[in-house]
Amino acid sequence: MARRAGLADVGRGHRSRLALAAFVALATLAGCSTNATWREPGGGDVATPTKPPLTLVFSHDEGEANVSPGKPVTVQAFDGTLETVTLSSNIGEVPGEFNEDRSMWRSLEDLEFGKVYTLSVSGLGADGTPVEETRTFTTVNVKPGYYWNVYLVPHRYFGGELNGGTFGIGQPIVAEFDDAVDRKVAEATLTVTTNPPVEGAWHWMSDTEAHWRPKEYWKPGTTVTVTANILGVPLTSPVGGRTLYGQENKTATFTIGSSKVAKIDNNTKQMEVYVDGQLVKTMPVSLGRENGYRSIDGRWHDWRTPSGVMVVTEKQNPVVMRPDLPKDDPQYYEEVIPLATRITDSGIYVHAAPWSVNDQGVRNVSHGCINVSTPNAQWFYDNFGPGDVVEIVNTGLNVDVRDGLGDWNLSWDDWLAGSAL
Repeated sequence: MARRAGLADVGRGHRSRLALAAFVALATLAGCSTNATWREPGGGDVATPTKPPLTLVFSHDEGEANVSPGKPVTVQAFDGTLETVTLSSNIGEVPGEFNEDRSMWRSLEDLEFGKVYTLSVSGLGADGTPVEETRTFTTVNVKPGYYWNVYLVPHRYFGGELNGGTFGIGQPIVAEFDDAVDRKVAEATLTVTTNPPVEGAWHWMSDTEAHWRPKEYWKPGTTVTVTANILGVPLTSPVGGRTLYGQENKTATFTIGSSKVAKIDNNTKQMEVYVDGQLVKTMPVSLGRENGYRSIDGRWHDWRTPSGVMVVTEKQNPVVMRPDLPKDDPQYYEEVIPLATRITDSGIYVHAAPWSVNDQGVRNVSHGCINVSTPNAQWFYDNFGPGDVVEIVNTGLNVDVRDGLGDWNLSWDDWLAGSAL
């Protein structure tokens, strides 16, 4: 009895363990296969991701008015490519170009004022669907007399063309405006790039003129490009409050030549000429006489040659010189002077003065100019040109910064203070 009872207990325990194992296996299977359907590898339907349609992004809104003609027209394609883009007005088509993967198109020419432009685009989306879109916009219409312009020159009066020229190490860039302008807006359109790079800044001489110069004299061989992207840029004139629009973009590129600096000391009455840092010539000079003169109209005239850094602006052979005196004044004269190299707007030149050769190196007898002998004047005339530097010291009178290109007579801090930005 005991043996059978023991065997029965063992059987019941074995069956209980089998049942528990079966339950656990079933529960595990149920937990791992919720909503699962068996598929053979590579068999059955698999959902294909949906590819997006083409999206076009335009630089100009449909029907946009008063668009700046200087603003490039662009079209960008997202999730697709551009196939054709045309931009045209009643005067013709505006050329443009695609980028390498045809995801962007950009106009290559400036637009015209007061025109209606039509932009037509076709493209293909990543989903294979073609897209076409057309939109129009209108550029700002400006009345005559409501433009502003800038001229990039070596000097407001003298020096020829800046673009394509070669100038001395003292040459600033002159941005001359044909109307009084908002300095901050106008300066923001001006960009100067140099090779090699140099530190420099703009300084406003007036509401119609800004100069750019480096912190130190230019390095010989530097190439300089200045751009004025003013087309369509609106600004408010400080004179009269009119809204003016930039009429035309400008660019000028020039090169810096050899370093040429003439140093004149009134104490010694000598000019020392340095080319690329080497002393190459010394010549005696006679500067402006120390005793002034009161003309018959009661004005006092200081004949002294000013001290400071001056920059050659032009050369004339000959030039007719007249003093700032009434014609009936005893000191008035008109003389034809050969081999004259100008260094100030007020009329100071380095020039030939054969009549004062005995005074040169000894005493000052001129009305402000630098007198040298005819052979020395010829050498100076032949070797110095726009942008070359004349430094004068010990005369007791300082040159006005606005008398010619007197830019270098300001400290760098004072120069920076003249920027509008």
